[in-house]
This record gives sequence, structure tokens and C-alpha cells, in this order.
Amino acid sequence: MKKFNNINIEKLCEFCDLISVGTACGPAVKWAGEMLNTWSSHMEEDGFLLLLPPGSTMEQIRILYVSHIDEIGGIVMSPVPSGKVFKTRIIGTTPYTFAERPLIAMDYLDNDGTSLRDCNGIISGGDLLLHGRDLQPFRTVFTFKEKSSIYGEWIEGKAIDPRVTAFGVIEAASMMKRSDVAVMLVFAEECSMFAAKKGACFANNRLKSLSLMVNCDVPGFKNVEGGHIEDCIMRLYEGKNLIDPSFGINMYGKLVKSGCNLSMGASLTGSQTSLFIPLCHTISLAVPAEEAHVARTRASLRALNELINVLVTIPEVFR
Repeated sequence: MKKFNNINIEKLCEFCDLISVGTACGPAVKWAGEMLNTWSSHMEEDGFLLLLPPGSTMEQIRILYVSHIDEIGGIVMSPVPSGKVFKTRIIGTTPYTFAERPLIAMDYLDNDGTSLRDCNGIISGGDLLLHGRDLQPFRTVFTFKEKSSIYGEWIEGKAIDPRVTAFGVIEAASMMKRSDVAVMLVFAEECSMFAAKKGACFANNRLKSLSLMVNCDVPGFKNVEGGHIEDCIMRLYEGKNLIDPSFGINMYGKLVKSGCNLSMGASLTGSQTSLFIPLCHTISLAVPAEEAHVARTRASLRALNELINVLVTIPEVFR
């Protein structure tokens, strides 16, 4: 079993290689449940997966770690008149990103990845047309057919955004022996915020002791101000949104004093973090990727390892 400090490399690559597009997140949900197999779960269909520590109740949860698990991809739409290729709806990027690349399709309701089959796309009139076996209109998703690789202190592959930080959240949760920290894995962040809104509404209604939400994501480094690409970065600002900067500056000082090695910064655009700001104190943590919303990119294992350290430390310094 290869490891990089706190990181099980084989498990990280396995997680990044799974297919989860839109709310068709069955394989990633199954994987997360297996990694935290002693935790109880609550799933909102087309929304999110909530994982609670062993023996804990929703009323006990004080801190919530959030990450989305869906990747860029597309949905098969209706066939063109010839019936041999299908129109598509692209999620999170442009149609050209998928053209002339090996792609893989999956049934929307597939919970374990058993329906995977190859497909490919071509550009026609600026749109992506998809060809492949057993493509079912409106019931099939697709994304890149890529395998993750490790090069020194970097992981490279598809779905680096968001699986790297989702992995960090799951790994940190598995290391902590606390009853007051839960994990929420959100679907469909790449296409809209409706699933995250479900998560925020649920947290407001059911997690009555919630005092802190920490959102973790993988932005492209060009979208980040402050820090380096090998850093875990606390984002005090996301676009026009202020992410509780006074609270964040205080927490940053406590975390650094406790031995965490993280940077302070901002991102040029917003995320699902802002949906939780009205509910409780909020922190935004980032592990930057070299690029975002592309077929293949890379992120720093050193930054991921530090994210895990920060997440493990937060409950100790947040009172």
C-alpha cells in the first residue's frame, strides 16, 4: 500500500477514477460509504450524502465538513434525425473539451459502476454529438475515460476537482474520534447549486447544534489569489462573497499556532460556501489544481496532506 504521509495513494487514485456526473453519483457515494463503513448515513436523492460518526445523532453535530463529489461531464439527450448519434448537455465546461477524446458512459441510476461502456464525441455546429453502445436518452451520463497517475508529489488525472478535497474530508473524518463532526458530500455542484441548497436547508432544519461549516474544493490555480499551488489555502473571499473574514483570520492564526502550514487567500469566483454563511461560522479551504474543468490536470499531494492536517486540527481550536 503506497502512502504519502496521511494519504493512501491507491485509494485516492481509485476515488478519482470513479464516474459521478450531475446527481448520478452512485459510485462515489458507494465508495465513501465503504471508507466510513462504521458511520451512519442519510442520503437526499439528487442532493447529498450525510455521514455521521458512530453512535452520533444529528443533534450532536457541531462541525460540518462539506465537499462536492460530482465532476464535469455531460448527459445524453435526444438522437439526431439519423438516429446514430445523440445530442448532449454539457456540464461544467465546453463541448470542445470532450471532442476527439476517449469517453465513458454510465447509466444515471448506476450505483456501483457496473454499466460503464466506451463512447466518443464529435463537434458539429459547436455542439458535441455522442456515439456509443446502449446510449439511453436522458438516462445516460458520460465523462472522460482517464486513469489517475502519481508523479512525485503530484496526482494527475480526471476529476481531480473535486475528488482530491472530497478524499481529504473523508480521510480526516476517518482519523478523528469525535462525535460532533459530520461529513456532507454534495452532488451536482458543477451544473448548479440546487443540491447544495438542499444541503444547506437540511443543515438548518436538522443539525440544530451546528456552529461551523467548512467547505473544501479544488479551484484552478489561475482562479486563486494568495498562496502557492502546493499550499492548502484558506479563502477569505470567493468572488464578491465575504467568507466570514474576521472569523477566518482568527481561525487562521489559531491553526498556524497549532502547527498547521496553510496560506491565506481568495478566489475570483464563488462556490457553494456562501449558501451556508447565514447558518453558522463558515470556512473555505482549497487545494488548487494546475487547471480546472479540463480533461486532465494535477494537484499537489503536499497540499492535500496539509488539508487533512487542518481538518483534523479545526475541532481542537474551534471552541
